[in-house]
Amino acid sequence: MKIVAIASQYLFVAAGLMLLWRHFLRPEARAQPTPPRLVEWTASLPELLFFIFHGLMGGFAASFVIGLLARSIGLEGDALTISATAALHCGMLGGVAFYLASNPAAKPSFAHGAVPGNVLTSGFATFLVAMPFVYLASLAWMPVMKLFGIEVERQPAVEMVERVASSPWLVLFITSAIVVAPMAEELLFRAGLFRYLRTRQNRWVALVLPSLLFAAIHFHLPSYLPLATLGIVFSLAYERTGSIGTAIVGHAFFNLNNLLVLLAGGGK
Repeated sequence: MKIVAIASQYLFVAAGLMLLWRHFLRPEARAQPTPPRLVEWTASLPELLFFIFHGLMGGFAASFVIGLLARSIGLEGDALTISATAALHCGMLGGVAFYLASNPAAKPSFAHGAVPGNVLTSGFATFLVAMPFVYLASLAWMPVMKLFGIEVERQPAVEMVERVASSPWLVLFITSAIVVAPMAEELLFRAGLFRYLRTRQNRWVALVLPSLLFAAIHFHLPSYLPLATLGIVFSLAYERTGSIGTAIVGHAFFNLNNLLVLLAGGGK
């Protein structure tokens, strides 16, 4: 299984390179580029901050409440971490939903261009295109870490997945990682911050700044540059298709792939 998991990563990278060539790099594609379908979000800065505030506060509040309830019934260790993390992402979604319900005039329109039937296809293509860039970012980032004497440690979530692999808590962890977390993070960082900045700042500022913040919230320095690179690809996919669903599905496939590799022993 470990060999299959590792081999699949090289296949994904190869498939991503093929898509890059076909849709972006070959002369025909560059001669007739697809125009961006992202529609401007005309919110004011206070509205953007209010949007982000609702998402973050909803997440923190839900995580705090679930943490207290979990401790009251004796949950600890991995079970407590998984339940609190799932609550964090659910709370973020709840906060965004509350904002949209209570501020209809400031409501950002999240979908333009990619019809629902194409979201899975465009999302999977986004995941494949991201793989070569994430792989190259990982190769470039590791020597930098070593140069500054920073120990390359495994992400805590990796060890937790291994510990709960035969536990019912794995179901909650997987559901949170491939369904709830992609929705919450893409709504805040891409549909919120990136879309706001896209028509107000230099394009590269809009691409890079939300992606750096996206990488920072994962609190794992060895993954920082790869995750920031991933965030840029998601922003480009959102800009190209106009549908946040594309970024959400691409994010979900990326997380699912990482989980399958870990469960197959490829992350050891």
